[in-house]
Amino acid sequence: MAVAVGAVPRTQYLEARRPEYQEGQTINGIIGNQPDKRNTLVFVRHMYSLEVPFLNGDPATNWIVNPDRLRTPQEWKLFFRRYGISFVVRSPEYPEAVAKSLSEMEETGQLTPVGEAVVQDFQGMRIQEQRVAVPVVVLRVKDLGQ
Repeated sequence: MAVAVGAVPRTQYLEARRPEYQEGQTINGIIGNQPDKRNTLVFVRHMYSLEVPFLNGDPATNWIVNPDRLRTPQEWKLFFRRYGISFVVRSPEYPEAVAKSLSEMEETGQLTPVGEAVVQDFQGMRIQEQRVAVPVVVLRVKDLGQ
């Protein structure tokens, strides 16, 4: 109600109440300034704050991210090419089922950071209003061979 009547700015309300709002705004800000804005692979649960084209990367909620078929960096490169993915967002960590190969791609420079920030987000139940610092790292996918 406070937002509807103008007593509280919309952004202030969303930062205080919406889970992963700051992560979404950080992703939007970093990727919005990049020249290649194809799909972004994200591992956040609340994607409604994202204004960039994205693909849910969580294998628990998206069947196309199959850990049995994405075990090596080469398999990931084919996946990125197939789905037009230019960016990968790690916040705070990759899901365990896919972490090994994506971390390896970071270590070998196949995923390179283009921006990062530490934001505040809810820990546990939102109603308890406990906050924790959450790192957000946006990585560019390199050398897709297109």
